Amino acid sequence: MSRLRRFLVSRKTTTTIVVLLVFFFVVASLFPQRFVTSSLKMQEWRYEHPVRAAIAERLGMDHVYTTPWFAILLFFLVCSLAVSLLEQFALASEKSRGMKSLSGLKAALSSASVEDIGTVANTFGYSKVFSGEKDVHFIKNRWGYWGSFLLHLGIFVVIASSLIIAVTQKRGAAHLVEGETFSPGDPLLAEERGILAGHFTLKDAIRLDRVSLDFWENHMIKQIYSDITIFSNGEQQMTIAVSSKLKHKGILTYQSLDFGHAFFLELKGDDGAIRRELLLIRHPQSIEKPAYEDFILTGTPYALKAKYFADAGMKSIQSENPLLILRLMDGNAMTGQSSLTIGTAAQLGTFRVSLIRVAKWTDLYFADFRGLPGVFAGFCLLLAGGLMYYFLPPRQIIVSKEENGYHIYVKAERFPEFYREEFQEIMKRLGESSSV
Repeated sequence: MSRLRRFLVSRKTTTTIVVLLVFFFVVASLFPQRFVTSSLKMQEWRYEHPVRAAIAERLGMDHVYTTPWFAILLFFLVCSLAVSLLEQFALASEKSRGMKSLSGLKAALSSASVEDIGTVANTFGYSKVFSGEKDVHFIKNRWGYWGSFLLHLGIFVVIASSLIIAVTQKRGAAHLVEGETFSPGDPLLAEERGILAGHFTLKDAIRLDRVSLDFWENHMIKQIYSDITIFSNGEQQMTIAVSSKLKHKGILTYQSLDFGHAFFLELKGDDGAIRRELLLIRHPQSIEKPAYEDFILTGTPYALKAKYFADAGMKSIQSENPLLILRLMDGNAMTGQSSLTIGTAAQLGTFRVSLIRVAKWTDLYFADFRGLPGVFAGFCLLLAGGLMYYFLPPRQIIVSKEENGYHIYVKAERFPEFYREEFQEIMKRLGESSSV
């Protein structure tokens, strides 16, 4: 058992764990992570970097924090911190009870009695914590000895909670168009699960009622609001935004930064067959510049190259009348082009295309975490420990009976030079010449 303890707290072990953690963090920064990266950007990255994307997917580099290796590393770190925490507890308990040896303390000889020394020490805020046959210990700010323990406890709680999150978390996203309902059991996009988590299923159906957008003067997005309806014991209307998440039955719902327009098309071929297509295109970043997206017409040799302007009149970034321009491609050859606004129709190659409806779309993120409150509690412990460590530095006065009188030993746990004058004043009150 002692060998295991030495292994867990050895410098070699802790250094290895830290190096591996840094490695994981670097990998996560070099490769886009599934959940924190929008599905559209993830698709673009996979298209632009097919080799890197294949390697990342095979080795789990696109979901570093839910891989078994990351969980195992956190487990060893928790074990190491637990052993260190026990040692810190024993050390803080020993110090706060005045049970440490006299090594490293500075001494001065006094002819005053223990009672007189205690009275003077009390006036400076010292309290008697231990009285033996030869020694009497006085400590000021004894709780400051627990600062280091609380710092270690905070780190332990944060890492342990992170381990719980890593192995049990369930996350996913959904593309939703205004008016569309996402039901429990519908497949989530970019679903990500910890190694001990089951399948992620929403507990209630959610309908996206409306997407509202606020823009800055430079046409950059300022805020996105989604009005949603949750079908749970009736209908509950809620609003979420980028800075305002919703928690319902333990599941967090976040607003994504991905948004745009959904174009409902009806294409009628020469043979009279009618096909319907839904084009989801990200919102343009300015009035003058369009947004682009390519689509495959399934069951045909054709592809659609689409672009759209936020406003057909090029006047507003928040227009309700966008302009859609389509190109019908047969391989690299363009066979037709048309421009459409809501309710219009045009010829597009061999198809008669109509723009039936336009609505806004956005992504909603869903997350089911266990252990997140522990992370916040751990940071509170870290703050409390730091405050105690730096603002309650303990000091000791130990009175030891010797043959030639009483020796007074003084020691400041931290910043001893700051308290030299305090120790000298104590000796002055006792009527002794100070040597501290």
